[in-house]
Amino acid sequence: MARPRGAAVREFVEETGQPEPQVQYAGVVTFRLMPNRRTEYAAVYTADLTGRNPFEANDEVEKVTWWDGGALADLSVLDEEVARLAFV
Repeated sequence: MARPRGAAVREFVEETGQPEPQVQYAGVVTFRLMPNRRTEYAAVYTADLTGRNPFEANDEVEKVTWWDGGALADLSVLDEEVARLAFV
C-alpha cells in the first residue's frame, strides 16, 4: 500500500512534470462532494522545489499556479481552504 506522502509526491510529479519535491505535511481538509453530499478527506502537503520545468497541460491538470501565500483570485471554496491550510 502506498503511503500518503509518497503518493502525493508521485502524483505531483506525474501530473505536473515537475522535479520531485521535498514535501511537508500541512493538515487535512474535509469537504462534501455534490450532488450526494459525500464527505471526503484530503491530506494537504506543501512542497519545496529545487527547480521548475515548463508546465504542459494534460488530462488531469489544466494549469499550475505558483503561489507564495499572497492573494489569489477566482478560487473555489475548497481550493481556498486547501490554500489556507498550506500557509497557517
